[in-house]
Amino acid sequence: FYLPNHISCKIHGYFHWVNIFWLLLIVVLNLAFHYTENEWLPAAALLILSVNLFFSYVFLYYLLKNDKDMHYLKKAIYLDEMTGLCNRSRMFLDAAEKIKDKIPFYLFYIDLNDFKSVNDSHGHLAGDNYLCRVSGVARRIIGDQGKLYRMSGDEFICIYIGTDVMRCLTQLNEYPWDEQFHDMEFLGFSLGYSKYPDDSEELDDLIYIADSRMYQQKRHDSSQTAKEM
Repeated sequence: FYLPNHISCKIHGYFHWVNIFWLLLIVVLNLAFHYTENEWLPAAALLILSVNLFFSYVFLYYLLKNDKDMHYLKKAIYLDEMTGLCNRSRMFLDAAEKIKDKIPFYLFYIDLNDFKSVNDSHGHLAGDNYLCRVSGVARRIIGDQGKLYRMSGDEFICIYIGTDVMRCLTQLNEYPWDEQFHDMEFLGFSLGYSKYPDDSEELDDLIYIADSRMYQQKRHDSSQTAKEM
C-alpha cells in the first residue's frame, strides 16, 4: 500500500511491468511443468525471467534514487544553506514537538549587534563569513545539549534542553570572540531567554518573552557604552 502512494508515475510504471512479468512467468512455468514435451515453454520462461530481472533492477534503482532524492530535499527544506544551521521552519517543528511531548527547554534569542555595519564596512561576503564564524562557535559551545537555528539575517534561536543553562550562557558571553575575528572587529551580541513551561506553554509567547529580554539587554548595553564614552 505504501508504494503506490509514495512513488512517482515513472517508478509506478516500472512497478506495474514487474508485476505483469511475474504473472506471465508464473503462467508460463505452470504450462511448462504440465506440458514437459513442449520445448519452447522453458525458453519463453527464461526469456520472461530475463526481462523481469531487467525491469526489477530498473525499478529498484529508481526507487532507491527517488528515496535518496526525497531525503535530500526534505533535509534541504529545513537547512540554512549559508551557515549549515537548521532554519526557522525546522525550529517551529522541533519546538512544537517538545511542547507536545511536555519536554522542558530554554529558548535563547540571539541578535548580533550592529551587524549592518559589518556589511557596510567590509562587504556582504565578509558579513556572511562573520555570521558563519559566530554560528559555528555558538553551535560548538551549545553542543549536544541544544540546537541552534538561524531565524533571519543576524538573528538566531537556540532550543536548549540541558540542565546547566547558566554555564552555557556564561560560556557564550565569556568566549574570546575577538580571537575569531583577526581581520575585523567583533561587535558582540545580545541574548534573551525564556523557559518552557515556566514562562509560558505557548511557543509564540516564549519567543516574544525571549525577544523582549534580548532587547532589554541590548538597551542596557547601549546605555553602558554611552556612559563609558
